[in-house]
Amino acid sequence: MALLDRRSDVEAQRERVRLLMRIVVVVLLILIGRLGYLQLVKGKIFEEYSQKNSLKPFRLEALRGLIFDRHGTLIVENEPSFDLVYDFSIAEDAQAEYYLRLFADLTRENPAEAVTQFKKASMTPYGFRYLRYDIPKRTVSLLKSRQWEIPPLQIMTRIKRTYPWGAVGAHLLGHLGEVTKGEIRARNREAEHPYYEGDVIGKLGVERQREADLRGVDGIDFIQVNARGRRVLSNKEVLGLQVPQRRESVAGRNVVLTVDQSLQNKAHQLLQGKVGALVAMDPHTGEILTMVSSPSFLPALFSRGISSDSWKDLMTDPNHPLMNRPIQSQNPPGSIFKMIVAFALLSERAIHPEATVHCGGAWKYGNRYFHCWKKEGHGEVDLYKAISQSCDLFFYQMADRLGVDKIAYYASQFGFGAPTGVDLAHETAGILPSPAWKRARFDLPWYPGETISYGIGQGYLLATPIQIAVALSAIVNGGYLLKPFVVRDIVDHEGSVFQHVVPDVRYRIEAPQEIWQTIQKGLIGVVNDPSGTAYRYARAKEITIGGKTGTSQVIQFGREDVYTKCENLPYEKRHHAWFAGFAPIEDPKIVVVSFIEHGCAGSSAAAPLARELIRYYWQLSTTQHITKQEEKGPLMAVKNKPPEAEKEAADIPAEESE
Repeated sequence: MALLDRRSDVEAQRERVRLLMRIVVVVLLILIGRLGYLQLVKGKIFEEYSQKNSLKPFRLEALRGLIFDRHGTLIVENEPSFDLVYDFSIAEDAQAEYYLRLFADLTRENPAEAVTQFKKASMTPYGFRYLRYDIPKRTVSLLKSRQWEIPPLQIMTRIKRTYPWGAVGAHLLGHLGEVTKGEIRARNREAEHPYYEGDVIGKLGVERQREADLRGVDGIDFIQVNARGRRVLSNKEVLGLQVPQRRESVAGRNVVLTVDQSLQNKAHQLLQGKVGALVAMDPHTGEILTMVSSPSFLPALFSRGISSDSWKDLMTDPNHPLMNRPIQSQNPPGSIFKMIVAFALLSERAIHPEATVHCGGAWKYGNRYFHCWKKEGHGEVDLYKAISQSCDLFFYQMADRLGVDKIAYYASQFGFGAPTGVDLAHETAGILPSPAWKRARFDLPWYPGETISYGIGQGYLLATPIQIAVALSAIVNGGYLLKPFVVRDIVDHEGSVFQHVVPDVRYRIEAPQEIWQTIQKGLIGVVNDPSGTAYRYARAKEITIGGKTGTSQVIQFGREDVYTKCENLPYEKRHHAWFAGFAPIEDPKIVVVSFIEHGCAGSSAAAPLARELIRYYWQLSTTQHITKQEEKGPLMAVKNKPPEAEKEAADIPAEESE
């Protein structure tokens, strides 16, 4: 019986072994079948996945479009920039300190600083760590000659934005900066080609306004990476990888401006040492011929990331070098506004041009005296004399006669209180005051005495230099209010004009021809009549100039201080100086607005700058140089080198007057 039980146990064990063997065979068959399926059926698909994991796209940076002036002079370009990187495909982190110390010995630098820079540097998706940007060519040559000693320290060539003319016209041209997360979100909603962190983007001026045209389209190449995502040096063809097709980058479009770089240089030179602006415009088209703000800055500082020290210097400068004064500086226009009041008077038939008002130096209104800039007064004054000699008392009384609402209405017709629409970002609108505006702003009523100050461009009224240029252009062109612009053509990389900007007339201010002629006659008298306020300061032998001086008070003076000599005041309390001129008077081709902060008198501080710019424009326009440049076109022009500094302008006699 026991023997039978033992035989039964052995048989049961054998059965369990046979069952286990069957299970093993089934599992092996399943595994072999699965492997066969993956190799034979899905093999091609997984091979493609493997290749994709081994290849990473590498962006080929597109060349940014160039910027030219109206005659084809190159004013913004690109040039190679050399960056120092640590390549982890050649050496790992642990070896970095060794190679960095060799590099420091080679360049005679502090090894500890080199190691610190390495630790702070950020890693790129391609296995590089950028150590330094835009290193000197001497350092590049030195590294190339000793590359065998420090193989992981590589030179990467990139393109940087350069501005051959330095700080000249920096506010107009603008600058680049690294794109922010907010800009990425905003731009990527509309941009055909998205932005990524680390990209650069136009921040100010034309660089910002024409970003879509200038940017171009990046290309794509592919690099092989290992399992850790770092670049490997093996040949792709040897490994048998099917590399996706490389996509070449497409350069951005070139931009041709309306400005004349020679005029830009002259305006920049005239403003040296001053705080202010010069704007020149074609009064028939709205083309900006010159736009310069002072003080300026070097846009190249921003090309590869501005240092914290440089940024701090710009932000703490009391003269605000980053402000684009032609379109952002808002100040009372002073007596320049009298031409608008004169237009309102004639349009409303509130006075005959030959009717006179007596100016005795002061005029009592209520219980307050309003003073003329000329202490002894102008005597009997008609409209021509009131404009040419800038009699305050005449316009005090005329403002009272017109009333605040009519002054505000006619000023709005000339563009005051609203942006001009110039194709640059961050333009301010100025302030065109009225009783409704004051009630909304301060919850206070409008007082009659405020209308009196309104008549000579003081009080709450604020305007920018470009608004004055647009208003004067309307005076001299017969009432056409133009939209100023700085970009004339967009040219693609093949040389074809992609977009041409045509002049834009916003509307016409309707008025009889004799009204325009009467005001123009007064403006001509300002410069050419011996009693005109700018007779000593704005006349030129080569060309006949017309215009209007303006002096705007920074603070309100008491009766005893009204005739205090401006130069004796603290700088921050001195008057601002304006001059708005045009030439030639027979057929105006250029309007120039000169504005000098705390310059004291428009006649002596601002008018000479406008005169010199107009004279220079006239000299340029009467030479063959411009014609030859225009025949070349923007893509054929040879880069002009920045001129040496011109001699300082002749000393200008200082005499306080309107």
